[in-house]
Amino acid sequence: MLKPVRKINWMDLSGLLVGVFITFSVMVFLFVLYARMITAGVIGIEEYRLYSHFEKAQGLHPGTDVQISGVSVGHVSDMKIEGSGRVRMEFTIRKEFQPWITDRATIYAIRDQNVISERVVNVDVRKGEGRVLDDGETITAGKSQDIETVIETLNDVLEHVTVLINAADTLVALTMDTNTTIGALLGSRAIYEKLNTQLDRLDYFSYEGIQLLDVMSGTLPGILYRADTLTTKLSSMTNELEDTPRKLDHVFVSLDGVFGHMNGTMDSLSRMVGNMGGIAARGEETLQNANDLMEGISNMWIVRRSMPNRDSVPFVAEDAW
Repeated sequence: MLKPVRKINWMDLSGLLVGVFITFSVMVFLFVLYARMITAGVIGIEEYRLYSHFEKAQGLHPGTDVQISGVSVGHVSDMKIEGSGRVRMEFTIRKEFQPWITDRATIYAIRDQNVISERVVNVDVRKGEGRVLDDGETITAGKSQDIETVIETLNDVLEHVTVLINAADTLVALTMDTNTTIGALLGSRAIYEKLNTQLDRLDYFSYEGIQLLDVMSGTLPGILYRADTLTTKLSSMTNELEDTPRKLDHVFVSLDGVFGHMNGTMDSLSRMVGNMGGIAARGEETLQNANDLMEGISNMWIVRRSMPNRDSVPFVAEDAW
């Protein structure tokens, strides 16, 4: 027997469906927000901070874009005025661009699109030059490069030009006034006459100098030719003298050999004299032994008894007389 199909009461499920739809909508919103934050660089990106000191920071504020060659690499994160009146800027830079920023780089404000666009901060890098800046270090600040800075610089130049024009006008007025020292000096003919005299002397010196150059141009070639000949002879003499040290070296080697032979001869003579001294010493020793032997024999009783007395031996001289 078939069971009756239970009817669904959609009114009872309406609360559950609304909860599921709201939960799904919140999840989609959170996913889109997370993706947007990753794309904007708010989360999931490693960053580090650099500092700089600007003279002026007009048009800059926290959040101002920091660029390298038009590419966004970070933003201004903080601004403070120091006691000296300069502005201390804090920049948050993405870690991937750290190798580009060294101690040779400079940072300044610029308008990246046109003369009325919002200011951005540009980093002028020197890739491969200098030491890479670490977190918390200071980067050198440069002058802003925009129309305001150009006008301000032009204004300073015009002020200096105005000072120069005023000084020139004062000098002209002093020159025109004969009551002043400069006016009296320039208004007198004495200075012009002295100047003319000096110009005449300068012209005379120029003429004499030309004459001297003409004389030198005529005599210098002969002098240079003789100098070249002398140099050639000296070079030949030097070449001939190059063999002299070698010859002297051979002479010294020969003398060294002669001295060596003489030294050997002297050694041989010394050994011969030593041998003769040994022979003489042995002969003296032999004579001494013979003398001792004779004295021993003469002292023997038999020999001494048979020897005549001294008074019993007649002298030949006495028999002769």
